[in-house]
Amino acid sequence: MRAVRIKIGLNTLSQSTERNARRKERVERRLHQMEVAASPPATALPPTTPPADAVKDLSEFAKLYFNDHPRSPEGTIMATLTRKSKSMEMLSKEEMITYYKGNSIPTSHIQLHDPDSVTAAVNMFRELCRYMRGELTADKETQVIQSIIAKGLEREELRDEILVQCVRQITECPVEDWAERLWLVLCLCAVAWQPSRGLSRHYCSWLRARARQTPPARAAHCAQWCLDNCRGAAPRQLPPSTVEIAAMRRLGTIVCRFFFLDGRTKAIDVHPADTAAAAAARLADKLGLAPHSRTGWAVYQQRGGKEEHVRATQYLQQGPGGGSADNRFVFKRRLFRGGRELPHDPVEVALLYAQAATILAQAHRQYGAGRAELTAKALYLSCVMQYPLYGVTLFPVTYKGYWAHGPNVLLGVGSEGVVLVRPSDKVVLAEYPYSNIAALLMDPVDNGLTISLTHHGQHDGHRCIVLESAQKNEAAWLMAAYSPVLANGLADEPPRRAAPASERSRLAGALKSARRALVDSGMLRRPTELSTGNFLRNTLRRLSKHRLDKIRLDTTVESQGECYKGYPAGYWCWSRSLPHSLTKLNEAEEVAAMQIFKDIMSHAGLTTNEGSTNNLANNNSVSSQESESDDRVSLAQSLLQRCLQKDTLLCELYVQLIKQTTDHPEPSSRVSGRHWALLCAAVGAALPPAKPVALSTAQVPRRLGAPSKEEVLCAGARRPMHVRVLLLDGKQHGLVFGPAATADHLGAMLREKIGLSDAATGMSLFFYLCTWFPNS
Repeated sequence: MRAVRIKIGLNTLSQSTERNARRKERVERRLHQMEVAASPPATALPPTTPPADAVKDLSEFAKLYFNDHPRSPEGTIMATLTRKSKSMEMLSKEEMITYYKGNSIPTSHIQLHDPDSVTAAVNMFRELCRYMRGELTADKETQVIQSIIAKGLEREELRDEILVQCVRQITECPVEDWAERLWLVLCLCAVAWQPSRGLSRHYCSWLRARARQTPPARAAHCAQWCLDNCRGAAPRQLPPSTVEIAAMRRLGTIVCRFFFLDGRTKAIDVHPADTAAAAAARLADKLGLAPHSRTGWAVYQQRGGKEEHVRATQYLQQGPGGGSADNRFVFKRRLFRGGRELPHDPVEVALLYAQAATILAQAHRQYGAGRAELTAKALYLSCVMQYPLYGVTLFPVTYKGYWAHGPNVLLGVGSEGVVLVRPSDKVVLAEYPYSNIAALLMDPVDNGLTISLTHHGQHDGHRCIVLESAQKNEAAWLMAAYSPVLANGLADEPPRRAAPASERSRLAGALKSARRALVDSGMLRRPTELSTGNFLRNTLRRLSKHRLDKIRLDTTVESQGECYKGYPAGYWCWSRSLPHSLTKLNEAEEVAAMQIFKDIMSHAGLTTNEGSTNNLANNNSVSSQESESDDRVSLAQSLLQRCLQKDTLLCELYVQLIKQTTDHPEPSSRVSGRHWALLCAAVGAALPPAKPVALSTAQVPRRLGAPSKEEVLCAGARRPMHVRVLLLDGKQHGLVFGPAATADHLGAMLREKIGLSDAATGMSLFFYLCTWFPNS
C-alpha cells in the first residue's frame, strides 16, 4: 500500500513539472512574438517583391499545375541564337510567377487540355501586356477589360489562368503604374468569380502577403479588397460596365441610379457584391418607405427593349452597356398581396399612384383639381382599385388553339389566380384560381408555356392551356411567387452533393469488381509494357529536377495502383493518345478502332480528324459557333452510325468512352463535358451487346440509325428531349421524354395530358413530312 502511494506521488510530481515547463514555454513564445511585433524590421523588401513565404507558396502551385515555358528573350540577338539551338532551356517555376518583359507566351501557364482555351489564354496575355503598358486608348482599355472578364465568365477553365497572369505581371513589376492597372483587373475578377479550390489557398496567401506591405499603399488596399471579396462570390453573368470599372478604379461603391414610373430618379451607393434585395432595402431606406410596406416591391432591369425582374438573390449587373438610356433599373411593385385596401404610408401611396396612373397629366386634371397632392393620389387609387384587373400583371401571349376570341390575348397574373384578357377592351375571358392549377411547364426550346389544370379546374373540358410568349419566364416565376407550390416544376436542378464515404467506398469496390470481370472475360487486349528505366536512361532531352521528380512520382503512383493481371491503373484512365485498340479485334477492325479514337478526340476539340472534312480543333473559318456545333453533331452521328453496324466496334466505342471519362485532369472542362455528352448519346442509341448497363433502356432494342441532331444536343445539355404535338382542333401540347421513349409512350403521355379515356381506341401519332402522313 505504501509503495502504491509513493508511486502516485511520483506521478503527480512529474505531471506538475511537465505542466510548469509547458507554461514557461508558452510565456516565452508570447514574449518573443510581442518583441518581434514591437521592433521594426531590420531589412525591408522592395515594394514590388512579395515575402519569401508567398513566393514559395505560389511556386508550389506552379510546380504542380504549370506548363514549361522556354527561355526566349524577344527582340534580341540571343533570341535568334536560341531558336537555332536544338535544346531549349526552360524557365524555372519561380521565374514563371515573376514579371515577364515580353509580350507573348508560347502556351498557357496552367495546363489546359482544350486548344481553344490555350489560344484564348495566349491572346489574353498579349492584350493584358498592351493594356498594362498603356499602349491603348481609354475606350480600348475598357473593351480589353470587358473581353478578358467575359472570357473568364464563358470558360471556367480560364479563370485561374487570368488570375495567374495578373499575379505574375504584378510580382516584381518595375513600374508602379503598370501594377496598378493589373490590380484593377484583379479587383474586377474578385467580384466576378472566385478562384478554384486548388488555387484558392495559394492565391489568398499571396494576397495576404501583399496586404501586409506598407509601400505602396494602393497595392495593399487592392490586395485587402480582393481578399475580402474573393471568397464565396458566385459567378456573374455579364462583364462589368463602364461605370463599374470607373468605380473600381477608386475602390469605391458604384453610384447606381434607380428610375421611378413618375419620372423621378434616386441614386444610391451599391457595392459590387450587393444583391438586388440589399439594393432594394437601401433604396427603401432612402425613400422613407416603412418596413411593413416593403413587401412586394422589387427591382426591374430594362435592357435591349425588354424589362426583366431581378431576383432578390441575383447581383445588380449593368453589363457592358450599363449607364446608358436603354439599360437602367426601375423600382416598382411586383406582388399585390394586400387586396384592394388603400395603404396608410404616404410614400407607398405616391409610388403606387405613379405605377397606376399611366397618364399623369390626365389623372392630375381629373382627380387633382383643387385638392391636396396626397388627397388627390389617394382618391385616384381608391377609384383604380375598383378596376377588376387592379394588381394584375399582363403579358402578351398567343393562345395555341382554336377558340372564339382569336389567338392574341393577354395573360394576367394576380394574387388570386390567372386570367385571360382580351387586348382591345380588357374584358376577362377566363379565370383560373391557383387552387385549380396543377403545374406549370416551360418549353426548354421554344417560347411555350403550358398551364395544367386539376380535375376540378377544367374549363370547357380543357385539361391544360398552351400559350406562347417571349416573357414566359417572367410570367411563370410571377405565378410561382404567388403560389410557391407551382415553383416545383420551374426550379433549376439543385446542385448535387458529394456521396458519403460509405457510398463512395461501395462504388469503388463495385468498379474494381467490374474491371476485374471485364479482364477475366478475355475481350480486352493486353497493354504494352512500358520500361520506365530505359526511358530515363536513353532519353536525349535534358530534364529539370522538378520534371524528374514528377516522372518518378507518376511512376510511384502507377506502381502503387491496382495492377490486375497486367492491367495497371493507368490503363483505365484518360489519355491523349492510344497506341492500339482496347479490345481484341482483327486487322480491319483495328483500323476502324483507331479511327473511332480520332473521332472521339476530334469531337472533344483536341485533335484534327484526318479522315473527315471536319476540323474541330482549329476552326479558323468565318463560320459561327452554331456551324461549329453542327459539325460536332454530324461527327457524332457518323461515329455512332458506323458503330451501330457492328457489335465489336460498339464494344470498342464504349470501352474508349469509359476510358476517356475516367480520371480526367480537368473534370469540369469543356473537353470532359463533350466526352460525357458523346457517352450519353451512345447510351440513348444502343447498349453494349454483352450485358445491359442501364435499366431505363434495357428493354429498348437497338436502333437502326444514329440519333438526331436534337437528341445529341439534348444529351450534351443534360436535359430530356421536347416535342410539340399538334391536334386537329388547333391545340398544341409539349411532351418531355427521354431517349428510351417510344411512340406508345408518347401516345400514353398525350392521352393523360388531354384527359382522353382508355376506351377511345384507334388513336395514333403521325408525323408530317412533305405531303404524306406515314404512321409512327
